[in-house]
Amino acid sequence: MPPPPPGGFGFRPAAPVINGLVDTLPKPKSKVKNFMWQKMNDKNLSGTLFTKLDTLDKTKQKLDLSLIEAAFKVPEKVKPVADAAPKETKKQGPICILDAKNNQTFTILLKGFKNKTPEEVCAAINSVDQTVFEETSTIKTMLKALEDAKEEIGQVEEHIKEKGTDNLGSAEMFVHALNGVSNITLKLNSFQSKMELPVKLEEVGPNIKHVIKASNQLLDSKKFIHLMEVILLMGNFLNSGTAKGNVAGFKFETLNKTLDTKTGDNKRTLLHIIQEYAAEKLKEEVDGWQNEVTEIPLAAKVPGAQFESDIKSLEKMYNDIQTAVGKIPEDGSKFHPIMKKFLEETRGKLDAVAKDFAEMNEIYKKAIQYMALDIAKPPPPEEFFTTLSTFISNWNRVTEENKKLQAQREKEAKKAEAAAAKKAGKKKTSLAPIPGEEGNMVKGRRQNPLAMEAAANVGGLKKTGFTFKKKTTKVLKTMDI
Repeated sequence: MPPPPPGGFGFRPAAPVINGLVDTLPKPKSKVKNFMWQKMNDKNLSGTLFTKLDTLDKTKQKLDLSLIEAAFKVPEKVKPVADAAPKETKKQGPICILDAKNNQTFTILLKGFKNKTPEEVCAAINSVDQTVFEETSTIKTMLKALEDAKEEIGQVEEHIKEKGTDNLGSAEMFVHALNGVSNITLKLNSFQSKMELPVKLEEVGPNIKHVIKASNQLLDSKKFIHLMEVILLMGNFLNSGTAKGNVAGFKFETLNKTLDTKTGDNKRTLLHIIQEYAAEKLKEEVDGWQNEVTEIPLAAKVPGAQFESDIKSLEKMYNDIQTAVGKIPEDGSKFHPIMKKFLEETRGKLDAVAKDFAEMNEIYKKAIQYMALDIAKPPPPEEFFTTLSTFISNWNRVTEENKKLQAQREKEAKKAEAAAAKKAGKKKTSLAPIPGEEGNMVKGRRQNPLAMEAAANVGGLKKTGFTFKKKTTKVLKTMDI
């Protein structure tokens, strides 16, 4: 009857043959230097080349272990002669067990804690101290480094168990300290979430309130209603007699199309005329309407479409922390009291955000229905309020342009008035009678002194019988004012 297969009858399978062969190797008689390799567990050998070393026994027999021992024998210290000068002993460098990459990562991590010792860093983890861990990126780096050096951490602990911590590198000492923190991975993950969750709450909560306030302002604004009346009336007037005329309402998108309709001279738009009309004729009813809806530009910037997914993400993050804390046994550190207090406070904030979100959905539906949009297919808040925010920006722009135009008109009017006054002043001066010469008129017009003197001379010439040509008459006419 053939022997049962390995592992039959409930017995554990035999260990790989390799262990048996290695165990028979004799120990060196002298102290030799160690080979700092990375060991593999037997359970990880399956399917590897190490299970296929069929000639290991033959290879072992060919090894001259005495030569190997001689090659790696640690030289014995020579006792110094009493009268000989003492020799300087070369200081041995720190022992490095981690590979170069992991060594560098942990060295940089430790230096980033501003002169904190490994023990102080570990204490900060147990007390969830955010004055030591200022950035979540530090925790993420530490978690990844611990995962990457998982096998090497065991080698560090084995080395310390056998030879102590003397002359061990700073990175190895840091790893050793971190490994002493119970449930360090769960604690670091919880720590990271504790830092991230409030930040996200502070983003979502105020954004929801912006939408609530903007919706309420839109619904409550009396001046905005009057503005819509003006647009409706002017639009119907311009479209009178066409298929687009005689309407009782217009689509929401029409607001920003008021810039597309140009005046006859193509210098201004319908929105310019509406604003000018509001400022001059409807100052109390319409002018300054944008000051009643100040939250709209803020609501236009919020990622409203993500609110629901953001709240779900916050709830998941909270539940993950709660689960992780529940898995960590109390170890006498401050970790549990601090995290439990955080969870209690955060629960209240999450409930408040969820309540605000429900209120936002209700009031926002009223706002889009108010603006004649389909509540069955509501646009995201940022899209809806961006249309209104753009209209506000356009209104403010044409307001400034109209002010400049009005200032220019007033300037030109004053200039024309001054010119007219100047002209009128000159005419009045020329018609004033000459003092002491009242009644001196030629053909119904008053004369200036030069004209009168010329006339007198002409009279004298006539008396002497002198005949003058038409040029003299021209001189008189020229002098006449």
